[in-house]
Amino acid sequence: MDMDGTAVQYEGSSFHSSWDAIGIASGKGEEWLKAGEQYYRNIRECEKKGEPEQAKQLYIQWFDLNCQMLEGTEVENLKTQIFPPPYTPGFPEFCAYLEKAGILRGIVSSGVDLVADRIKEELNLEFAVANKLHLLEGKFSGSGEMDVPLWKKGELVAKVMQAYGVNSGEVAYIGDHENDVGAWEKVAWKLGMNLKRPELFFHVDEHFHDFHEVKEWLKSKFNGNTKSFK
Repeated sequence: MDMDGTAVQYEGSSFHSSWDAIGIASGKGEEWLKAGEQYYRNIRECEKKGEPEQAKQLYIQWFDLNCQMLEGTEVENLKTQIFPPPYTPGFPEFCAYLEKAGILRGIVSSGVDLVADRIKEELNLEFAVANKLHLLEGKFSGSGEMDVPLWKKGELVAKVMQAYGVNSGEVAYIGDHENDVGAWEKVAWKLGMNLKRPELFFHVDEHFHDFHEVKEWLKSKFNGNTKSFK
């Protein structure tokens, strides 16, 4: 599953993202969001022009800028504002339902590991793959690791499948935005959650508004026998 805008819905930005939630909590919300909107607009322009390398470089610059803007911020001071994670309705119950059915669950997200790891711990997920923010003596150091670039979600989903020894026919991916297209292309079950752009409907098999709906769809799809999901 994707995290930002799918598993969680942070307020304050169109992406509902952990990045923006942390930026706002750090007290730099206006500057943070303005920079994000500008970079995202420029990245989309590069993609429209068929300039993928330029788009990648802009994303790297955006990532580095966000890390730098957080330098020196006390992590503990942010936690009361970003936790508990604002789960999309039904998400904890959905994860518990899958766990009971013996289905592996996890996150592959371009969001922040601080949030992804918290969700993994709270909901007992098998894995959480996200971008890392480096810490130094309880503060953000100003650097990070881009483990999940926007354009590599598909590759990372494939690596997770390989690590767990499953094939695409056994896997569903739930996402909400254009950076999830690569992940949808790697799996059999392409599910959308509150899709952010009309054209994304062409990339998914089903679309949902919350995880209560996903749970009921799974139950009806497989007559309550989630083992047939395989």
